[in-house]
Amino acid sequence: MLLFLARADAEAKLPNLETVNLADWLEVRRKEWFTGPRAADLRLEYSSDGPCLVKVQLPLLSQLIDNLLDNAYKYSEAGKPITVCLGSNNEAVFLAVEDAGLGIASQDLPHIFEPFYRSPQAGRKGLAGVGLGLAIAKRIAAVFGGSISVSSEAGKGSYFTLHLPRALPA
Repeated sequence: MLLFLARADAEAKLPNLETVNLADWLEVRRKEWFTGPRAADLRLEYSSDGPCLVKVQLPLLSQLIDNLLDNAYKYSEAGKPITVCLGSNNEAVFLAVEDAGLGIASQDLPHIFEPFYRSPQAGRKGLAGVGLGLAIAKRIAAVFGGSISVSSEAGKGSYFTLHLPRALPA
């Protein structure tokens, strides 16, 4: 993943993207996610009518969502909900990961997708990590033609949204 992050944009284009219904993919992944120690905290919500088709490479999509979930688990206490929401409109599919954890200080928000950036708060709390998860997630989203946005409030939690272009049925 570090090598992928370091590549130039031209080298990072993936020729083998496949069309996937994100709702179906989430149901498959649900089995894996609901066996972990925080399974009781995880919720899935759907707010889309019809299939949520996107063009992705499944191992990279898994890495992206796992990075978002890992952060949600790391920065929220056991017993606090973590919600994965799937929605869509005519042009895009949205997958959000929301936690009720520490949140991100406003001065840290512009930097959280930078490689190796760690907030001072994470360091003070002794939370493990090297600051690559969100940078990798952002890069993977870009390779899929999408993006990631975040809204957060210190002490109240964070809401990360993956935006992917809607794919046409195969």
